Amino acid sequence: MRERIESAAIVGMGALGMLYGGIIRETLGPGGVCFIMDKDRLDRYRNEECLINGKKTDFRLCGIEEARPADLVIAATKSTGLKEALPALRAATGPETTVISVLNGITSEEIIAEVIPRDQIVDCVSLGMDAVREGRTLTYHSTGKLQIPRKDAEKQAAIDRLVRFFEETGITYETVEDIRRAMWTKFMLNVGINQVSAVSGVTYRESVQPGEALEEMKAAMREVLVLSEKEEIFLTEEDLDNNIRIIRDLGTDGIPSMRQDILAGRKTEVELFAGAVIEKARKHGIPVPVNTRLYRQIRAMEESYL
Repeated sequence: MRERIESAAIVGMGALGMLYGGIIRETLGPGGVCFIMDKDRLDRYRNEECLINGKKTDFRLCGIEEARPADLVIAATKSTGLKEALPALRAATGPETTVISVLNGITSEEIIAEVIPRDQIVDCVSLGMDAVREGRTLTYHSTGKLQIPRKDAEKQAAIDRLVRFFEETGITYETVEDIRRAMWTKFMLNVGINQVSAVSGVTYRESVQPGEALEEMKAAMREVLVLSEKEEIFLTEEDLDNNIRIIRDLGTDGIPSMRQDILAGRKTEVELFAGAVIEKARKHGIPVPVNTRLYRQIRAMEESYL
């Protein structure tokens, strides 16, 4: 394994893919990062201009057949497209590649491990970004941060290499003692803000103002908190309050990804959030009325346009 990451490949050209692609391009140059995609997407995207915060940005695009192993591969698809993207992830991964996922939820690493050895995948949480993509145009105020494990004996060399890369590129990061707990904390955040915004249309700023949306968001997150005890994660009210603070600190009129999906007529990640809560609650015999209601509302919205 090289001491430094000198090449990166990204699978998924959505908001987070473009966000991190733009940051990495600033350091590695246009040849240092490429987006790996299937032929249909390549044909659609190759002639489209990319704008990031109003600045034209040219990215290198590669088909699966021409992909070569990169030092770092970032999975940045929607969860609904991850299975479809596995061939692209596999094509960009060699025996010395480190893979991270910036997807929502708590299952993407295990899905990626169907085609890539688990010991090459470093658990990662993306948190606090407010990126919004419309077509090939990306706007954001906050790049948020990535969380990765502080220590892992089997993956320490890869972790240390990631830390150096984040520092060299200016990607904001944090190392944490318990990455699984960090994943559940973000899961709780998304179960609240993403779903309530999808149903009510509130922005980040509006969601934390006193009122019905804030109370519904807290209620949805508390159902995750109760579940976390059964899963031996043990989230707390302090974790919930910190999530509210994260949303408040964004302080923007942007909207989370699920609301963006509703407005664009796309399939949402509701199965990843309320769907996962309902499934785990059934296993433990716990009622989750708020997430059940949100699930039904979002699925009804999807059925009206899909």
